[in-house]
Amino acid sequence: MGRCTAYSHQTFYLILFTLFTGFLFSSLDSLAQAEGPISGTVLDSAHHEVLAGVSVQIKGSRQGTSTDAKGRFTLDIPGDHVTLDISFVGYRQIQITAYKGKPVTVLLPLAEDTTQDVVVVAYGKQKKQSMVASITTINPKELRGYTWSRELAQAIVFTSPFLCYADNPTNYLKISALDVMKAIPSVWDETIVLPGSDIGKCAAFARRSGKTWFIAVINGADTTTLDMPLDFLGRGKYRMIQLGDVPDRDDAWQRDEKSAKRGDSVHLALRRGGGCVIQLNPAR
Repeated sequence: MGRCTAYSHQTFYLILFTLFTGFLFSSLDSLAQAEGPISGTVLDSAHHEVLAGVSVQIKGSRQGTSTDAKGRFTLDIPGDHVTLDISFVGYRQIQITAYKGKPVTVLLPLAEDTTQDVVVVAYGKQKKQSMVASITTINPKELRGYTWSRELAQAIVFTSPFLCYADNPTNYLKISALDVMKAIPSVWDETIVLPGSDIGKCAAFARRSGKTWFIAVINGADTTTLDMPLDFLGRGKYRMIQLGDVPDRDDAWQRDEKSAKRGDSVHLALRRGGGCVIQLNPAR
């Protein structure tokens, strides 16, 4: 009778241990499935080059991340799959479904008009700020329908502590705008959104670093003209260097130099996909 009772107790504890262990592993498995990472790489669809700083957001939530210098991202998700919103300046926003444990490769297509990604909130002033990177090129093979003036304007309009000029350095040493390009800072003291800016159509900014002003314009899909008053200038005369579009060439610019002062106005004729850069230095 005693041995039977001892045997029953052993059996009872064995069953209890088995149930507890099964419950524990089941709970851990459920916890592991409840949240875990997804990963992937974002590439330019045209050239399969990695894209850094791309926004990766879980649809319908505030949870997200951005790609690193190698175009990679990792994000913890609830459940086993989610829908991701992928967006980047100059590229079309897309949605993909990503599954836990299955790395994805995202090919992000260029937007037809990159000014759709330039958000103009209101006319006003903005203090020092920074984003990720501003990339400019003068290589004719990489212009993709944009002009040199527009490309250079991007280095001013897109705020960035890291300005990238994507080409062989010797090509930049030959251009007539080298002095203006070398003077473009990465940090600004003041920013003004100029009249003529229109979301999805045209972005026109005046930005100051120290006593030097720059005007940068990025135009969209339609030709347009702008008349820009220089009311933001200080007292006295300024030496103005203007780099505008050439009517029949993307890989060239028209350079004009003259004197300007507060109250003057600048007339711009902008091509489709064109732009303009103006540097204003106080006259000595």
